[in-house]
Amino acid sequence: MAALKILVLTHCYPRYAGDSCAPFVKDLNEAHVRAGCAVRVIAPYDTDYSADAFAHAVELNTYRYAPREHWHLLGYSRTLDRDVRLKSFVWPLAPLLVVAGVRALFKRAKQWRPDVIHAHWALPSGWMASLVAKRLNIPLFMTLHGSDVFVAERNAVFRMLARQTGQVAQRITSCSPELAQRLIALGVPERKLVLVPNGTDPSSFYANHPEAGSWRTRWLGVSTESARLIVALGRCVPKKGFDQLVAALPEVFSRYPDSRCIIAGGGPDESLLRASVAAAGISSFVHFAGAIEHSAVPGLLAAADIVVVPSVRDEAGNIDGLPVVVLEAMSAAKPVVATALAGIPLAVEHGVTGLLCAPGDSAALTYALNTLLSDDSMCREMGNRGRAKVLESLNWDAISARHRELYSAVLYGDAI
Repeated sequence: MAALKILVLTHCYPRYAGDSCAPFVKDLNEAHVRAGCAVRVIAPYDTDYSADAFAHAVELNTYRYAPREHWHLLGYSRTLDRDVRLKSFVWPLAPLLVVAGVRALFKRAKQWRPDVIHAHWALPSGWMASLVAKRLNIPLFMTLHGSDVFVAERNAVFRMLARQTGQVAQRITSCSPELAQRLIALGVPERKLVLVPNGTDPSSFYANHPEAGSWRTRWLGVSTESARLIVALGRCVPKKGFDQLVAALPEVFSRYPDSRCIIAGGGPDESLLRASVAAAGISSFVHFAGAIEHSAVPGLLAAADIVVVPSVRDEAGNIDGLPVVVLEAMSAAKPVVATALAGIPLAVEHGVTGLLCAPGDSAALTYALNTLLSDDSMCREMGNRGRAKVLESLNWDAISARHRELYSAVLYGDAI
């Protein structure tokens, strides 16, 4: 397969070392580079960008769209309120971002002449990229991540933009069968949708990470060998389902009083969750770590005995695609308790690498957690099988190869 020139458009990208904002986009790009491709990324400017974001094999270009420095507010996980609705400042700023972003992409594409343009998220990046790809006759590829499909469903204009983008795109990858079906329902041809899960880096996430002990000592006051630790990681917003986890935990702690739980990630609903924990009388068992940098995640997951991902479909219909923490936990050889929602079953095999529950069923979460806490050998076996699956097919190099096969099939007519 020939080395490719890939031009990427995204509205979210890591801005500094350890940034938790879309590290999966950067990881995929860097896997392409390891395979011999040249990758250039275009993303909106943000005041949090530091020099180290630009010091990598992937060339990063940012564009300014607002007349004042502090008006650069779009993207970077700030656009949605609790991941449920668009914030009010989006409406006046969005046209500025679209115009500036299309100009930046067009200029770079015309100068560099990439083999493909790859947009992350259908809106706004996918639609913006479709304008340039169509004008310059460059194949467009797009990846869905979850919130983009949710936004596309909100009104007739967004639905039209998503449909137009789907008409231009050669292939659209989705980490979730449900996200793919929801985009098809908006009028995008089914033949263009391809299921490709996210990946992770097994060299960064592993069971004996040296920071595991410090997480236990800092948050639990216990050694690595004592107590059993349940970890939940993600922004505290409704679709993460952390309220269901809190409802499940009292019975777990009653049966296993030596167990503890860390909820990490911060977010707008953390105060509500803290209040629920206090009302349930389990404050001494549950620790809130707040927002943490992505560089701290390997140590936290290595400290865990069980990682729980209780995702739900929130009241507005928004869901995760395939939470990267699922793959990172598997890479760290940890059993995963999760809900059978969206793309999670693509990674977690029930009874093999973890246990799956119905979304919103706190009693099922309790049962699954108690089952694993009662059987250390089951935890080890599931964790080891999870890491083996990551090493085989859910690492970024394997996921990059899958994307490059799709590029090649369109560019050269290769069979896939």
